[in-house]
Amino acid sequence: MRVALTFLLLALTQPSWGLTEPRSLLLERKLEDFSDATYATATEDLIAGFEVRTNVTLAPKERKRCAIKISTQSGAGLSTSKSLVRAVADALVRRGFARENIFLCDASTAPLRQAGFLPIRSDGPQLFEGLTVRAWDTEARSWTNDPRLVYENPVPPTP
Repeated sequence: MRVALTFLLLALTQPSWGLTEPRSLLLERKLEDFSDATYATATEDLIAGFEVRTNVTLAPKERKRCAIKISTQSGAGLSTSKSLVRAVADALVRRGFARENIFLCDASTAPLRQAGFLPIRSDGPQLFEGLTVRAWDTEARSWTNDPRLVYENPVPPTP
């Protein structure tokens, strides 16, 4: 009886057998090299693996937009790889996101320019290969108090 009750409680509390809670899943992939093709294959494999193991499909929802947080604070050589950004953006496009609805975000404009994600001159479009680039330092005053602002931290807290 105790075993049956335990099984029933587990069945009622589990969203689905064999699925992993998305926030507790960590996937890793070794790269053979740092080419765009290698990043594209590895990224697609990781995203597809995430979707299968969590039963969460990366697809446009109500807002139809997606932001990719990149890191450029450490300079050009230590910034988020452009090959990785291309691979993630292309994977999102294959999943239904329009390229114009994918944004690259980071904290400051100057490092984005130094890392090559923004053009040197600021009078043109703020794009990286068709992706809109946003720096929080230039826009924070206009949206920090907006009640529609949605932020979710997918990284689980440390114990």
